[in-house]
Amino acid sequence: MKYKLICIDMDGTLLSGHSEISEKNKYVLKKAVDKGIKIAISTGRIFASADYFANLVGIKTELISCNGAYIKNRATDEVIYSNTLTKEQVLKIYNTIHDKGFRIIYYTCDTAIIDTPFKENHTYNITNKLVPAEKQVKFFITSDIHEILDKFGDSIIKIIGLDDSNNNKQKLLNVKNELLKFSDLETVSSGSNNFEIMQKGVSKGNAAKILGEKLGIKKEETICIGDNENDVSMIKYAGLGIAMGNGSEVAKKAADYITDTNINDGVAKAIEKFAL
Repeated sequence: MKYKLICIDMDGTLLSGHSEISEKNKYVLKKAVDKGIKIAISTGRIFASADYFANLVGIKTELISCNGAYIKNRATDEVIYSNTLTKEQVLKIYNTIHDKGFRIIYYTCDTAIIDTPFKENHTYNITNKLVPAEKQVKFFITSDIHEILDKFGDSIIKIIGLDDSNNNKQKLLNVKNELLKFSDLETVSSGSNNFEIMQKGVSKGNAAKILGEKLGIKKEETICIGDNENDVSMIKYAGLGIAMGNGSEVAKKAADYITDTNINDGVAKAIEKFAL
């Protein structure tokens, strides 16, 4: 099979444990592009954050952000797809989780709405120092849901419930199960201490399908690589779904092939094996 599109998750997949992209991964991705293969970064991060890391790859890539809610061509700045939550949905989510002891973070494509500032060593603060002002992640500090709704209206793409202590796994699972009952929302986890809520139909798998159709590429010609629950939809969608060696069991179970870990260039090894 000649593969024409490769969608790659970032955290735990393309990025190493130090939030860096190895030289081996960069080299192999460039070889794939030189061969005519389209590369798309597919992440739960918002676009403004993911754009910095996509730039480190050294190639112009399509970027799937917010678990598939926002797709943009980085070469042309064309927004290919955007699917936001309604005010009513945001309020419903807030009412479900605000008194459960989890931190709530609201995201637009370029803004994090938080109750208290992120720590100095947070990825957003670090990368903001490395990019021009127009590419920085913006912050809006408030815990007032009415202020959030008034100011950001229907532009919220994703909401995260976060257990900073990572000590309330059962409570987190219970709240996540409550959210899964809402038929108009999509709820997935990108780590053991969170759940992420988007508009119904939003997923990395759906985004890979939309992007493939835009590019005229069939699912059979698509490889998707990821490591966690929010990657499962695209791993299942792809003609060849690949899970990382460090990935969750649910990702590995969904995959056709399991590659090496993110700190051992698992992405590069998979692309060399199947696409080059």
